[in-house]
Order: sequence, then structure tokens, then C-alpha cells
Amino acid sequence: MPLAPAHTDWLRNTLHVTGASGAVRRFQAAARGSGIIPWQRDLDRLEEDWFLPMAAPADGVRAISLAGARILARRLRDSVALQQQRALLRATTDQSCPFDLHRLLPVPPAILRLGPEDPRVGDGSGGTGVPPAPSAMSGCCPVRPIAATAGPITGWWSSGRPTGRPGRRSGPSAAPGRT
Repeated sequence: MPLAPAHTDWLRNTLHVTGASGAVRRFQAAARGSGIIPWQRDLDRLEEDWFLPMAAPADGVRAISLAGARILARRLRDSVALQQQRALLRATTDQSCPFDLHRLLPVPPAILRLGPEDPRVGDGSGGTGVPPAPSAMSGCCPVRPIAATAGPITGWWSSGRPTGRPGRRSGPSAAPGRT
């Protein structure tokens, strides 16, 4: 059975890190983080994006009153704001992700301000190297040593777009591959 449905463009990526044990340990320490990308979402825009389809559905038949649509959109906005606040707090202290791509190759602040919903994020247009939105990356996978002298293996899912080049780091040899 395949690890991902055939109709998607999701790819399983693996990373093998080898080298001197001290260099591998330094790489592991540098790569460990929360696995959270601290996006800045435009909550007002999100609220409107939720409200408008409920207030004026494409088929013209409203299933909820305008007041109900406004209340629901506000509650969704508040929920996203709370989740964002919790994630940002966790991002500063959590070290449970053994291979945090954002820690190794941080998303530039200008891109973080756009938010993951912005259509320019993740399209790679103009060779900007903009990383994909978090929905295009699955987060952290466990690290497992492959031998006493070898470094860890870690893996992650990504869409068909590149997720950065962790192998461009100095220090231990980091060999990304796709399986």
C-alpha cells in the first residue's frame, strides 16, 4: 500500500545525516525546534472571507441569516486567533520536532507577514524561493539512528514543490533524498 494516495503530488522526503559525531550532534541541535512556522494571519481578512460566502452564496440560497453568518465568521476568527497565539507561544519553547525546517532555513519576515493564505506564498514565482504554506508540509517525523557511526534519518511529506535545501548546510554531510 502506498504511503500517499496516487492522485496527489505529495512526496515523501528523507534526510540522512552522516559525519563526525560532534558535527552530527551540532546539526541535530541546530535542527531541533518546534516545527511551527510563525505566520502572521490577517484575521480581519479571514473573517470577511468566511462571512461573504455565507452572506451571498454562489447559488443565491442563504442557509444562515446575516447575523448568524457574522457571528459564525467572528467565532472562526477568534478560534484562529487563539490557535495562532498558542502556536506562537509554543514556538518559543517547544523543542519536540527533531528536524525543524523553519529553524534551519527561516521563512523571511516579509513572507511571514503575507500569511499562508496569500496566493504568492508557495508559488515560487520569480525565483523568490518562497517556501510552501504549512498545509504543504506535514510537520515533523521521528528521527531514528541507522547505525552507531551514522547520523539520524528524518523524513517529511511535501507537495511536488521544493521545501528548501537542508543539504546546503556546512558541517556534516546532509544528503536529502526522495523515496
